[in-house]
Amino acid sequence: MNTRHSNSAQDFSIVRANSQHLDGMVRCHIASFPGQFMTVVGARFIKGFYRFYLRENAVLFVATGSSGIVVGLVCGGEAGLRQKFSRRRAPFYAPDIILGAIKNDRARERLFHHLRSAAKGLLASIARRGRSGKELHDNTAHPPLSLLSICADPDFRGRGVGVALMERFEQESRTLGYKLMRLSVHADNQAAINLYAKCGWERLYEADGGIYFRKRLG
Repeated sequence: MNTRHSNSAQDFSIVRANSQHLDGMVRCHIASFPGQFMTVVGARFIKGFYRFYLRENAVLFVATGSSGIVVGLVCGGEAGLRQKFSRRRAPFYAPDIILGAIKNDRARERLFHHLRSAAKGLLASIARRGRSGKELHDNTAHPPLSLLSICADPDFRGRGVGVALMERFEQESRTLGYKLMRLSVHADNQAAINLYAKCGWERLYEADGGIYFRKRLG
């Protein structure tokens, strides 16, 4: 389903992303997140990241302007998908990641953060394997959906793109049967923090330079 939005500034549509949107998604991501980890690592890594989520049939939508140019995107999936990308695809971009970490302090900081998170995830996975089958089933019956990225082209901010993308993401999450969504955001990304508060997300806690949110889908 395509959703069209119109205001006095600009028309745009929310559509399900496909491979033809990849280059536009990369451009939009870089414009939206200057100096952030993935932007510093480079376009090749960003394209590989979103291509992976497309192939995994994740929840991924784009906002397109009247000319078809991507002006925003939202991407999410189960937590295991991010770990799967880190294990199976990220090693192919190791030179890009290392070079980005060498060139940029922020990228180096985020790399170490991701490595710590991966280690914690591995330990948690090992711990889950030691539980009884019933307990494991109960804990994974309704896994939360992680919102990984949402952005709007700087030239389109203030026109409702972010809110429209979030609404479509939530609608799709409900359709797929998810009961809970979660996300984390850099503590200095005030625009994103304001968007999540506006859209009814619950702020949980702050750790490692990030703020963690959740939203229940009743």
